[in-house]
Amino acid sequence: MSPDDPADEKTVSRRRALPRVLRWLVRGVLALLVLAVLIVAVLWLERDRLAGNYLDDLLTQNGISATYRIESIEPDRQVLRDIVVGDPAAPDMTIERAEVRLIARIGLPQVQRITLSGLRLWGRVVDGQPSFGSLDPLLFTDSTEPFALPELDVRLEDARALIEGDFGPIALRVNGGGYLPNGFDAQVAAIAPNLRLGGCSAAQATLYGRLEVANQRPGFAGPLRFAGVSCPDAGVQLGAGGAALDAIADADLSGFRSELDLTAGNAVMPGALAAALAGRGEATYRDGTLDSRFTLDGRAVEVGGVRLASADFAGTLRSTQGFAEVQLDGDIGGAGLRLGPAFDQ
Repeated sequence: MSPDDPADEKTVSRRRALPRVLRWLVRGVLALLVLAVLIVAVLWLERDRLAGNYLDDLLTQNGISATYRIESIEPDRQVLRDIVVGDPAAPDMTIERAEVRLIARIGLPQVQRITLSGLRLWGRVVDGQPSFGSLDPLLFTDSTEPFALPELDVRLEDARALIEGDFGPIALRVNGGGYLPNGFDAQVAAIAPNLRLGGCSAAQATLYGRLEVANQRPGFAGPLRFAGVSCPDAGVQLGAGGAALDAIADADLSGFRSELDLTAGNAVMPGALAAALAGRGEATYRDGTLDSRFTLDGRAVEVGGVRLASADFAGTLRSTQGFAEVQLDGDIGGAGLRLGPAFDQ
């Protein structure tokens, strides 16, 4: 296909979708936290009057329909309960309890800490475009400012989200918190029964680990596990396995650096079989370009009718234009050579 072919453009767009969606998701969650700060600031300023009217005005200005219950309004502590955003019959977000600790000063109060308990968020990603219903006008603006973490201390207690659409259903849970630019520390869990990405699918994929922010750079470390991986177009299948991930993103979320250790059972690849695979790699992604180097070790390998007790592949992989072009180079070695059944005939 030519570069101008619409089908090619759709494929490139789909391959670029994941980094873009991740940035939007992170920005979206942080935008919700900023909204919480605005809400409690209005409550504090109008604490001796009917605060609900001012809160309603704030939500209306952002095109957001919400209901809530005010539990308490004090000079140094504000609490809202039963927050429902969107259609009450099918809300886009709910929060059981939102508590904001304030430090009184001249003018607007200083927010000391925000604690959100029982947050639930629902969203969809369709054709690479994420949507969170009535929250979209707040989350997805036309701002061209570089992404930056707000200077807030945020605590999340049993926060959960369900994202459906292009990648299949993905359920997330977050517990933890801290100062967002430097010191945020939370446990993250994600489950995807049928994760779909780039022409491949992973069955029963799970991700557990620790999300930390240091010097405005988010980092994640933890295990990814799967019951199997299938890439029909590439002729690749992997049995049950997993990968130990260790990644850190740039402050503006435009790129990342990562390391992983991979294990998988009964691998099937074009022209090759292996009873098990193990590997290690490192990768850097910036400006739509991925640079990686890796090693793969196979056990009980069969290639072209030849059997090897073990085989190894050391190489580099480079992709440009958001995975539109991929270049793979490397060296293959093996041990324990013997002829397969095809040579006995």
